[in-house]
Amino acid sequence: MKQYLPIIALTAVAAFSCNRETVEGKGDKAPSRIGFATQLTRGNTITDPASLAEKGGFNVWAFSHAAKWSENPAKTPLLDGTHVTGTVSGSDIIWDYGTQIDWPENEYVSFFAYGPAESATVSGTTIDGIPAIDFTVATSPQQQTDLLIATPVYDQTGPMYSNSKPVGIFFNHALSRIGFSGLLLNNDDQRVR
Repeated sequence: MKQYLPIIALTAVAAFSCNRETVEGKGDKAPSRIGFATQLTRGNTITDPASLAEKGGFNVWAFSHAAKWSENPAKTPLLDGTHVTGTVSGSDIIWDYGTQIDWPENEYVSFFAYGPAESATVSGTTIDGIPAIDFTVATSPQQQTDLLIATPVYDQTGPMYSNSKPVGIFFNHALSRIGFSGLLLNNDDQRVR
């Protein structure tokens, strides 16, 4: 029995050392990329994510910060007015913004967006550090565009989005379309101003 102890001990050492190497290899996981999924409130011109994709997508800002946004920490831009385009694939929309960004480790990330991408311009930031946009309504109704502003998504972390789960961006219509019609009773030529 004593003759077999050194072989058993060597086998155990070999098994543990191989096992440790395997565990270390499995621990090296690729960082998760930031992706997006969209929802919209009911609207007239842009009614769903597919119509937002057809109108040119949206612009997004993402800032990383060590403490929660409300604590006013220093913020590092990860996405700075980045144009996100959508491709319709069956009933899904695949949103793409070119060079993909990984979730930073041990940092919060907050997101802001508006769409369609060409509908407004950025004029700076608010006192809270949120991007401020300028939008002008066209005088001709045929040239008027919709404006969607996303509800801010504050204080997200990479572990919340494992397995490539996308960040949900919920757009609200910032404008209302008002239409009216009239009936002339006496066949008179009248102008409505």
